[in-house]
Amino acid sequence: MLTMRTVAGGVVAVLLVAAGCGGDSGGPSVSLRGDGSEAAGDGGVADLVYGLIEVAGSSIKVRAQTSAATFHPDSLLIVFNFDTDGSALTGYTTINPGHVGLGIDCLVELGKPTPGVRNARVQRWASGNFTPTATGNVTVIANGYEATLPLNACPELADGLALFRVEAFRQLTATAYTIRQDWLPDPPGAPLAVR
Repeated sequence: MLTMRTVAGGVVAVLLVAAGCGGDSGGPSVSLRGDGSEAAGDGGVADLVYGLIEVAGSSIKVRAQTSAATFHPDSLLIVFNFDTDGSALTGYTTINPGHVGLGIDCLVELGKPTPGVRNARVQRWASGNFTPTATGNVTVIANGYEATLPLNACPELADGLALFRVEAFRQLTATAYTIRQDWLPDPPGAPLAVR
């Protein structure tokens, strides 16, 4: 901010710099966002209460939280399922109630996508399979995970057409996971939207 002051008959320009006073925030602003929450208690041993995606510049940020009683950072897997074109006719789908109506084109896994690794991973559906397109670090937050990943791993998220639903699992053994423990939002309710 530039302020002009008169001092002893002359004009002096004074440059004032203060945090948060019209300066650069240090990163690109959020262009698209989608989130949802629900009360604790409707899930099993991985009870989702919040999910968020933000698109900012060339990055996507995802965050998911479970109820305090079911957050176990060394055995939790949370999956964001994205239908990036709004069509159930393209992408992966099953008869599972949480997948009905969604054609999953891209997904983001947080936590334990494989039994020996805790990270974040983006996968895209192509030619009948999910293929990893990016991996990154996952940060443990209060009762959940957060990760920032490159948008080019799933660039269709920048179109603002995506629908999504989040699901949670727990790792049981060195090679096995539970069945799905919770959806956010719960089917048959409508999925969340990235706008």
